[in-house]
Amino acid sequence: MNRILQPKTFVNRLRPTKSVLAIGDNSGLAISDPYLSCACPLPLTATLNSLKQLLAEHGVGGIVLMPTASDFVPGQLHIPSQILMTEWTTTITLLQARKYASDDLLWSDIHLEDVDDNQVQPNTQAAIALQHFLYSHCGGWSNTFG
Repeated sequence: MNRILQPKTFVNRLRPTKSVLAIGDNSGLAISDPYLSCACPLPLTATLNSLKQLLAEHGVGGIVLMPTASDFVPGQLHIPSQILMTEWTTTITLLQARKYASDDLLWSDIHLEDVDDNQVQPNTQAAIALQHFLYSHCGGWSNTFG
């Protein structure tokens, strides 16, 4: 069974050019680029039932779990042992995310201008949380371009 790592340890152990998959509330799914600079929501057709395919298709090296997702994911899904796992709690609001998006191009793949304040899709929520994780733990542009 995969052990939940502290975020700093997770980032340090993640193999270079491996993407990170976020599993959020209501099984929301988002993916990072392989340079850990930006996140985007996966299509609504992507589900946890196709987790094995998602891991292979996107070159996933780690999974970031939102706390409400962590209760069921390790026990119910068969995650290969080489996939690292961590938890991330974010309190970022949609308003704050929009502010970040207006100042930082790395948020542009989430398309927050298309999001209705009362109808945020689970995959968009997961992407917001993952982008906040990447910025907090990987450094954004400085990570990408040194």
